[in-house]
Amino acid sequence: MQAQFIAILVAAVAIGSSTANPNLVSGPSKMFEIMSATSEMQRNNPGVASACFAYYQGVFDDDYKIYKVEYDECTSKFDSGKQDSMERYESYVWTLSNSTYDSCRSLLQCDQAYNSLESLNCYSAQGTNQSKVANDISHDAAVYIGALMQEISLYEFARNACITDCTHNYEVRSGKSYVEFQSCLDG
Repeated sequence: MQAQFIAILVAAVAIGSSTANPNLVSGPSKMFEIMSATSEMQRNNPGVASACFAYYQGVFDDDYKIYKVEYDECTSKFDSGKQDSMERYESYVWTLSNSTYDSCRSLLQCDQAYNSLESLNCYSAQGTNQSKVANDISHDAAVYIGALMQEISLYEFARNACITDCTHNYEVRSGKSYVEFQSCLDG
C-alpha cells in the first residue's frame, strides 16, 4: 500500500510540475519515473508488470505526442500571425522611407545652388520645412510601432492561453493513463 502511495505521489509531482515547454514536460521519461516508483509491484508480479509497462509505454508516448502536436500548433499560429503583421506593416515602413528620402533629397539639393548665399538660403528654408517632415515621420513611426506591438502582444496572449490549454489537456490525459496503468498493475 505504501509503494502505491509513493508511486501516485511521484506521478502527481511529475504531472503537477510540468510546464508549457515540451522540453520540460518530458513524456518519455515519465515511464522511467513510474518504473522506479512501482519497483515493488514489479517484484511481486513481474509478468503483469511487464505486460502493463509494455502496453502503457505506448499510451504514455501517444499522450506526449498529442501534447507536442498541440504545443507546436500553438507556437506555429503565433509565428504565422506575427509574421503576417510584420509583413502588413512593411507598406508603412516603405512610406516612411520614401518621405525620409524626399526630405533628405530636398536638403541635399541645397548644395547645388549657384553660390554660397543661395545655398545658405536654401538650407534655411528647406531645413525648417524638412524638420516638420522629419517630426511627422517620427510621430507616424511611433504610432505604427505602438499598433504593431499591440498586435504582437495579442498573438503572444493567444499563444500562451493555447499552451496553457494544451498543457492542461496533457496533464489530464497522462493522469488518466497513469490511473489506468495503476489499475493494470493491480491486476
